[in-house]
Amino acid sequence: MLRTGKNPNAIKAFERAIEVENDWALPYIGLSTALARTGAFDKARVAAQDAHRYDSEWWVPVSASASVLAAEGRLDEAIEEYKRAVTLSRDNPLVLSQLATVYFSAGLDREAESHARKALALNEDLSSPRLLLAEWALSRRNGEEALEHAERAISIAPQNVVARLCRADALALLEREDEAMTEYTKAIEYWSKLGPQTASVDRLE
Repeated sequence: MLRTGKNPNAIKAFERAIEVENDWALPYIGLSTALARTGAFDKARVAAQDAHRYDSEWWVPVSASASVLAAEGRLDEAIEEYKRAVTLSRDNPLVLSQLATVYFSAGLDREAESHARKALALNEDLSSPRLLLAEWALSRRNGEEALEHAERAISIAPQNVVARLCRADALALLEREDEAMTEYTKAIEYWSKLGPQTASVDRLE
C-alpha cells in the first residue's frame, strides 16, 4: 500500500496491526512513514518515537524519526538523528546514504560526498549515493565522472528520472548533444509515466 501511494489505507492497516499487538515496533514505523507522506508530521514523529520506545536498540525507528524531520525541512535536527541511526546501525550503508542525502539538501556538499562514498564502499549497488556523486560532479563540471555515476545508477534503477536527468546533463556537458536530447526525452517519458520523483520536478520544469 505504501508503494502504490494509498497512504490512508496504509494508515488504517498499520493502526489495526497496532491494536492487535501494540508493543511491536514494526507497525509503528510503517504508520510513521504513511503519516509523513500525508503531511501529518507531528503524528508521524510520535509513531516513530513509539517504535523506538518498544525497541530502543534498533536503528530503524531512529532513522524513521530522522526521515520525518527531513521531510519537514528540519535538516539540522534530521542530520543529528541520522547520526544516531548510523551509530546504532554500525555504519549501515543505507543509513549512511540517507545521511548523505540530507547533508546534500542542507548544502553541505563535502559531508554529502564523504558519506556517499562511504556508503558505496560498503555497498556499491546503492543508487542514491551514486546520484549524489553525479550531482556533485556536475557542479564541478566533471562530465566524465558524472556520467559514470549516472550510468551506474541507471543500471540499478533504469526508470529513475533523476538518474536519467543526471546522465543527460553529463552528456550535454561533454558536448554529446544528440545523446543528451535522447536522454532528456526518456526522462520526460518516465516522469509522465511514473509521476514526480525526488529532486526531479524542478529540473524538468
